[in-house]
Amino acid sequence: MQCSIFNKLFHTPFISSFFYAGIGIMLLAGGCKTPGSPKLELKNNDVVVFTGATNMANFRKSGYLETLLIAANPGKDLHFRNMAWEGDVAAEQYRETGFGGWESNLDSVRCDVLFVQFGQMESIQGEDSLPGFIRDYKRLLDSARKGGRKIVVVSPVPFEAQALKLSGKRAESIPVVQAPVDKYAGAIKQMAEEEGYVYVDLFRQMKVHSLSERYTTDGIRLTAKAQQLAATLIMKELNLPSVYKAAYEPLRKQVQSMNSLWFQYWRAGNWAFIYGSELVQPFSRDWKDRNHRILPEERTALESYLKKAEQHIREESDKL
Repeated sequence: MQCSIFNKLFHTPFISSFFYAGIGIMLLAGGCKTPGSPKLELKNNDVVVFTGATNMANFRKSGYLETLLIAANPGKDLHFRNMAWEGDVAAEQYRETGFGGWESNLDSVRCDVLFVQFGQMESIQGEDSLPGFIRDYKRLLDSARKGGRKIVVVSPVPFEAQALKLSGKRAESIPVVQAPVDKYAGAIKQMAEEEGYVYVDLFRQMKVHSLSERYTTDGIRLTAKAQQLAATLIMKELNLPSVYKAAYEPLRKQVQSMNSLWFQYWRAGNWAFIYGSELVQPFSRDWKDRNHRILPEERTALESYLKKAEQHIREESDKL
């Protein structure tokens, strides 16, 4: 049954200029949880999707969070799809012509569990923009709440002003330095509680775990080491096993390989020639038969590699 998550198009091939959508993973509260019990329970063959902006998108490169989720769910086949996009905000996710909207993309992969993280970059707009941000976030999450989908809302991470190496009056004028991320994180937490979503307070946890070294590359984007820390803190917030063990490394390498293949498949660099605005160009067609479009076939060929990559992940997870 799960083969269908590979053999269908992940984007609806129609012309669309703007895509307003919500990304978010919410776990609808279904009964009281006892203290210490897992806040998120994954089922066999669940499709877990990660959405948000740059930091969530970069999680695919390290693979720590996926690895820990797999290790915490022995014997289960889990399918991970990182659909976060650099530059996305809660109010808008712009995509190429023919790519399809956020909601149709989630539906196309049959998303069961959705992780969503917004608020860091939006906080640069200041406290005056906070009510509008929460309104947009609510609307986006509402659009994801369907078919029993579980949604987990992850707080934004703190900016690291020290990484900018600024001083004096110049530092005081930089938006990143003045951004009220704490206020945004607090408002997101309140919204998640009111709406019945699982909330992961990554902002507070990273503040508590003050690092002795830089945790971002530029004040915004987490380093690989900080991604590992963030993954363990997310697991801790979900009351799931959070210790990353050396024995997980072979599994993480397979996760990284799968994530790379998924990225090539979902965000093909030549998308415009596959299903976008350049369909009439000779480049997208067979040089002998101009009616035969070869690029879609080349993209579809990646599906078999994705299947193999997920099989390798299962083989490594069975060794734990």
